[in-house]
Amino acid sequence: MKLQYTNNLITKYAFVIPDEQLAGLLAVDGSEELLLERARMTAARFFPNGDRYGNVALQLFVQRLSTMEALQDLADAFGKEIRFDMLSELARIVSTTVPPERYKEVQGKLKELTQ
Repeated sequence: MKLQYTNNLITKYAFVIPDEQLAGLLAVDGSEELLLERARMTAARFFPNGDRYGNVALQLFVQRLSTMEALQDLADAFGKEIRFDMLSELARIVSTTVPPERYKEVQGKLKELTQ
């Protein structure tokens, strides 16, 4: 499923996170209860326990940082398109110690991303 841009990470996660993972985070049993929780997540601010969904979204975001999927989540939240493969490669390069001979490579990747 390709999710259209959303201005809310909680809503995105309500649609894209697998059942098993979301059920574990929300501590729910049964597909009907999980379906109801997904619906509540899409409009979390209208429910008294909406903070609970925000906490779940924060946990998911932190988990997705390790695979750089969080970058795509942020882009979706702001309605922007990114070249995820290039951005994650750049993040990987920058997150390691960059020896001086690789500076040009990093600068080249940055230049590609900004064009």
